[in-house]
Amino acid sequence: TEVTKLVPGQNLLVWEVVQTNCTLTDTVEITYNLPPTTDFKMDKIAGCSPIVITFTNTTTGGEKYYWNFGDDFKEETSLGSFTRTYEALYDKDSTYSIQLVAESDKGCKDTIIQQVTAYSIPKVDFSVSPLVQLYPKSTINIENLSGKGYVDYYWDMDDGNTYLHSTMVENFSHAFGSWGEYNISLHVFSNNCSDTTEQTVTILAPQPTSTVTPAIRAQGCEDLTHNFEAYVQYADTYSWDFGDGGSSTAENPTYIYDKPGTYIVTLSATGPGTNGKLVEVRKDSVIVFTTPVANFDVVLDTVMLPDQPVLCKNNSLNADIYKWNFSGGRDSITNIENPVHYYTKDGTYNITLEVWTDNDCYDIKTIEDAVVVVKSGRFVFPTAINLSSDLEENRIFKPVHRGIEEYDLNIYNRWGEKIFETNNPNDGWNGYVDGKPGAMDVYVWKLTGTYKSGAKFKSTGDITLTY
Repeated sequence: TEVTKLVPGQNLLVWEVVQTNCTLTDTVEITYNLPPTTDFKMDKIAGCSPIVITFTNTTTGGEKYYWNFGDDFKEETSLGSFTRTYEALYDKDSTYSIQLVAESDKGCKDTIIQQVTAYSIPKVDFSVSPLVQLYPKSTINIENLSGKGYVDYYWDMDDGNTYLHSTMVENFSHAFGSWGEYNISLHVFSNNCSDTTEQTVTILAPQPTSTVTPAIRAQGCEDLTHNFEAYVQYADTYSWDFGDGGSSTAENPTYIYDKPGTYIVTLSATGPGTNGKLVEVRKDSVIVFTTPVANFDVVLDTVMLPDQPVLCKNNSLNADIYKWNFSGGRDSITNIENPVHYYTKDGTYNITLEVWTDNDCYDIKTIEDAVVVVKSGRFVFPTAINLSSDLEENRIFKPVHRGIEEYDLNIYNRWGEKIFETNNPNDGWNGYVDGKPGAMDVYVWKLTGTYKSGAKFKSTGDITLTY
């Protein structure tokens, strides 16, 4: 017979048996001890591995407490709180059953079972190559070594760019827009958990780099002006050495070379990757050619028509090509170093000499009113006399002449002292000075006069006296 509705404490049970008119009664005293009410609380019932759980025993009516954690046991005699750590096993979600048995002082027991789940953490790993590059090289290759089957793969490249992949992309590349140190992070999400890993990539700041190859940047004549251009990437400051002692810190300077030669032009610069130090970027060259100097003398400054020539003595320097202009562009002679020119009309003429080098360097000189050409008349002086000659015409200095009306000839020694004078073109100098034969030397003569045509003339020259 099952007895119910007992109350805690003493219970009197009366057993009565009736048969016909006879009744039999028996009395039994039953003591009912109330069992404990077992319970415990957990601050969480699931979490990502490793999960730390705080257990709090909230049992009532208990005297002793027996904990079964599945892999461990614990016995207590008082209520309290404690923590335990649970991990997902074999990279899978793991569920643990925790049982608490409470026993009263009368030996009555009660039990409760609750569960804790430790979710597995995603496997996160990746490789990057190369880890270090020199800008402008900045592309990296990434291999995702994480597990497959997760919900999301989130990449943060640390340069403002992110990628979200809903399925695992095993390989991809990324290019950085500038130099620097970048902490690349990968976040992998499962249904319940996530994990992160990082790797650092370094893009080294660039050195100043020339965008052109070394070359001859300029060539030309003296006083060559050239506008230099740097053609450099990743430069902050510039330093030019022009090869002749000159320098500049401008990016694109203008420079003048005033002397001929071949010059090595060195460009250095600082940049993001030089730590403030100048580094050589490029060596170019500049070639400066010699400029000729046009110069000449007119031997006779007055000549007579029709057959007295104008003689020009070329004193130019460094010239290869010559062009003479004797009458304002109408009469010219090319490539004759010391020309002889005959005028056909009287007048006063400028003479111009233009000179070039084989490298096309140029100079010009003009003598204004260089020669006076007079009508008719003529005189020609010898350039030397020899006092030992058997021929009188070789011992006497006088002109071959015609058409002369007035005549004044003066001869000077090298000190400018007059040693001879005559007004008669047929009266020549015999080479004597103060009654004695003159010294072998070069003497200067000056002549003025008038032709029978009325045209005046003057001329100068020199004579060499020999024995």
